[in-house]
Amino acid sequence: MVLHGSCRCGNIHLALSTDMEAAAFTPRACDCDFCVERGAAWMSDPAASLSLTVKNRDDLELQKQGSETADFWVCKACGTVVCVTADLNGRRFATINARAMDDRHSFQAPVPASPKLLAADEKQARWAKLWIGCVTVRDALSIG
Repeated sequence: MVLHGSCRCGNIHLALSTDMEAAAFTPRACDCDFCVERGAAWMSDPAASLSLTVKNRDDLELQKQGSETADFWVCKACGTVVCVTADLNGRRFATINARAMDDRHSFQAPVPASPKLLAADEKQARWAKLWIGCVTVRDALSIG
């Protein structure tokens, strides 16, 4: 099954290939100021693969928050935070903002999460277990 999503203007598109049904996802609502202010709730499936497609790289902003070990993907054109990525041991991991997904109304209600209480190395170990471990990024140049 492939679940799709995007920023509001469509500049950043997400395609999550997963064996999970949309209703099986329980997003995690982070309690840090950045996520609370943006209403972000994070979903992932470690067995899934994620394809990120960016139409206009000039409208993509990567922001570091908290421990500054991960990048929040924000569309400068519409302000949507679509995902977070972290490069760990030569591999890119990601989690998706459930609110950027087309099937967001099918997901379970978000549950609270408090990763801000963890040290940077504890966060990275948690991400390696919970986040999507197969991430591909394409942009207008690679699309053709």
